[in-house]
Amino acid sequence: MSTNPLYSLQPEPFFTILVPTYNQANYLPEALDSIIAQTNPNWEAVVVNDGSVDETSLVIRRYTELDARIRGYNKANGGVASALNEGLKHAKGEWICWLSSDDYFKPDKLAAHCEVINQYPQIKFFYTNFYELDDLTHQVSAPNYTHHFVEDELQTIRFFFSNYINGITIAVHRSVFDDVGFFNEAYWCGQDFDLWLRISTKYRFKFIDQRLSVTRIHPGQTTYSIPGAGIFDSARGALDFLNANPFEAFFPAMDLSIQQNIEKALSTAIQVATTPNAFINISGFTNAFLDRLAEWIVQQSPFNLRSALKLSLVNKCKEIQPHNFPGYIKLPFKRLENNLTCDFHYTPYDAFTEMKYFNSSIVMENPNTAQAMNRYLMKISENFQSEFPLVSVIIPTYNRPDLVKKALTSITQQTYPNIEVIVVNDAGQDVGEIVRTFADRLKIVYQNNRQNQGAGGARNTGMSLARGQYIAFLDDDDIYYPAHLQILIESLAANLDVIGVYSDAVQVNILMEGSEKKVISRQVVFSVDYSLDILLVQNFIPDLCLVIRSSILSKTGGFDVQLKALEDWEWLLRLAQHGLLKHVPLVTAEYQTKLNSESRNLMTMDQKADLYRSFYERYSYLATPAVQHDQALLYKQGTGKDLVINASGKNMEFARYLLQQILDADDIQAAVIQFRHLLNQNVITAINREKLIALQENNPDLADGLDGLSNYIDQFISKGPRK
Repeated sequence: MSTNPLYSLQPEPFFTILVPTYNQANYLPEALDSIIAQTNPNWEAVVVNDGSVDETSLVIRRYTELDARIRGYNKANGGVASALNEGLKHAKGEWICWLSSDDYFKPDKLAAHCEVINQYPQIKFFYTNFYELDDLTHQVSAPNYTHHFVEDELQTIRFFFSNYINGITIAVHRSVFDDVGFFNEAYWCGQDFDLWLRISTKYRFKFIDQRLSVTRIHPGQTTYSIPGAGIFDSARGALDFLNANPFEAFFPAMDLSIQQNIEKALSTAIQVATTPNAFINISGFTNAFLDRLAEWIVQQSPFNLRSALKLSLVNKCKEIQPHNFPGYIKLPFKRLENNLTCDFHYTPYDAFTEMKYFNSSIVMENPNTAQAMNRYLMKISENFQSEFPLVSVIIPTYNRPDLVKKALTSITQQTYPNIEVIVVNDAGQDVGEIVRTFADRLKIVYQNNRQNQGAGGARNTGMSLARGQYIAFLDDDDIYYPAHLQILIESLAANLDVIGVYSDAVQVNILMEGSEKKVISRQVVFSVDYSLDILLVQNFIPDLCLVIRSSILSKTGGFDVQLKALEDWEWLLRLAQHGLLKHVPLVTAEYQTKLNSESRNLMTMDQKADLYRSFYERYSYLATPAVQHDQALLYKQGTGKDLVINASGKNMEFARYLLQQILDADDIQAAVIQFRHLLNQNVITAINREKLIALQENNPDLADGLDGLSNYIDQFISKGPRK
């Protein structure tokens, strides 16, 4: 490090280097040293501390004392765009450069810019090539990005492919910012893309094929925490541009009244719209892009060429359909074909709406992109978080540390972004250390039970700790596929009349050979649309396939901890009495069945028969004659015996069920009339029991209400059934 006090006498430096920084005290010295080492000394550095809480302010103070050309400013945290704008307000130089605090310049950076500035006096925007430094390996590479060089005529539309300008490589005349404006602070990490796009419509760019800067790749970057964030943020800027500008603005240097130019423009536009990983397409904005094209063809294209242009594009749309393009490419071209046949005008698009819809459409074919997009949307908008209500995933575990790690890994891969995980260790081997390794990727709660409660009790513990609007279940030896939660929660959101939804899962049948697992087969055992009648015969909903609204738990209660097996089926039978479930016929998860290993659910035939018979008896009041027939048939097939149900408890069970239906009704009086033919003294007994509980809980108003209901129902019982 050297000092240069004499340069403080320069009243107006030729270059101002903006250095925004946030919590990078470890990198900032190298960045500032690279500025001081410039062979061209006519510069100033404006370092903006964007609310850092590390030692950044001390580093800035040290460097401002060592070199008067460096000036530091502190501000509350507001993001890169706000820090750059703060720097621009204080800039005195004629030309503006940018150096992120985790990057650095090569010594001849400014000298090279000065040379080309003199060589091309009409150009006010220069950018160069660069090196990349892998911070983990300390290796510097020269990436071969062929997209840097762009024809003058295509410099604007080229941004719809990608951002071809690295911000730390620029030298831009100060007057450009005065004309076009500063960085848009609404963009979290695409502020550079947005500004370059706006500038490109007014000023010619000049690429200098020299590597004059080094950009560092390290885990602290946004692209590590939220992959794709830069693309999605930039694409939002592209959509804002589309909403504000007609098709002609894509080609500011071309006269679109000339046929040759039109052909080149249309060819380039089609190339953009058919490139799957182009920014505008992978973010879901292809419709908007092609809508601007349709509007220009229909409304502004030369009249003498219009019919031919329409026909040519319609044919192009038809040609695209048979090709192996993804659906998010083909569908917009179908729309374009229709728009070309009407008096079409562009209507602005909302970025959040389009990205959410696009996300849903690609979740199965491209779950990684869907996951990244959801995380991005959660990050940029607190309001948008309401689109992703919290889901609580409950994982009971017992002495299977290796398996619970796989289950947790499958949750980290979910495309749905707002998840809390509750791991309940049911007095087994402590898995706390394994759980803690996921704390940086998941919102996770770890409960270590002192006494074994069984799977049902462990799930009950998890439900008592859950904060989510939705509840999901995952046993420690099962896994979700990446789109599982998103598919089911979107179905719940679209079907407000149901209390839960369920998907299909693959059953993986395994034989244990010593400590080794051998997969015998994989099959989807159940794929059944919802029917309470079928559920009364046998369970067809694996618990990992189910997501429910947490609000229903106050009515259903938890799992029956007295049951040693099939407690999930019994709980579902109670759940089903309080609302409808909906089947989503997609395979979104998988569970294991060990064919030759001890398992709670691999019971003897007599044990299984006893449980089936007990459930048939417990819920016999729900069974129609057809259901009773199917129950008896299944029981006979499994045991060779006739099904005999003890109906001693049937009447009171039914009475309690009937009372609950009446109490849950919006119009209790109408419900009593509806069920009048089923009312008997058992219902009065059930009411009196509830009244006693109300009095014990010091709720006299409820007790009085129940007393009035008892008197009202008694009138119908006294009259007897209608003839």
